[in-house]
Amino acid sequence: MNGNGETIDKVMQTYDEWEQRQADIDAHNKQRQRDMAFKLKDVLGDHLFASLKDISSTLQDKSKADKMEPQDLDDYVQDALILFRKGRAVVATVDGSPNASMNMPQNDVEALNLFSDLVALLPDDGLRERILEQIYNQVNVLEPTRNRNDNQQLPDLDEDSLSETFVKGSGAGGQKVNKTANKVVLVHEPTQIRVECQDTRSLQQNRKIARKRLKLKLDEYINGSQSKTQVKVAKKVSKKQKTKARNKARQRKKQEAKDATSNE
Repeated sequence: MNGNGETIDKVMQTYDEWEQRQADIDAHNKQRQRDMAFKLKDVLGDHLFASLKDISSTLQDKSKADKMEPQDLDDYVQDALILFRKGRAVVATVDGSPNASMNMPQNDVEALNLFSDLVALLPDDGLRERILEQIYNQVNVLEPTRNRNDNQQLPDLDEDSLSETFVKGSGAGGQKVNKTANKVVLVHEPTQIRVECQDTRSLQQNRKIARKRLKLKLDEYINGSQSKTQVKVAKKVSKKQKTKARNKARQRKKQEAKDATSNE
């Protein structure tokens, strides 16, 4: 009998099926990693993305050799932020640069949130959790500063109006995730708006993240096009349209200059 009450014969009979499921999960996770890496490469450009890969490899090597210090985590997150800041500087000074995406995060908090999406796909459970913890702490440091310049406030959440449940996690993350009730399901009873969070293995962090997501959804429900989310989307669309118009004008001028030269 194994720990789940199954006989050895039963385990052997279902081994091929289990092995195929594991292979499917691994393939899915690797594809997600490739997609996320491609997205970050598009945002940062080739040179900065290569630098991000280098500092990530260095940190992982230290972790494998058990030589990683707490300061290494802080340095890693700060170095990643510097790369995003350099990317923003490129976008700001070289409009339409082919090596800098207009999807670049507009501030450090957005950059950290995007960066955490890649970190969340790391196969090393221990390292992933420690980096996410460092990112979470850094976001908490940065957000009060950002909010001082933002007059629009998110709706307050009345805890009495919330229904909160905790369920076992699923998907990548190994046995720890699948056996721990760290997935938060939060429902705002008056509106029935529902959010879930399983971003980290820390229940408390997931509870905080879930409440932030619920505030954003409730803001969108109440304020519509004037909500933080929709205003941000509108700004991004407007910025893309302006950039596209500038690029078209630049291409038109180049073509006109080329035509003028060929006619001489």
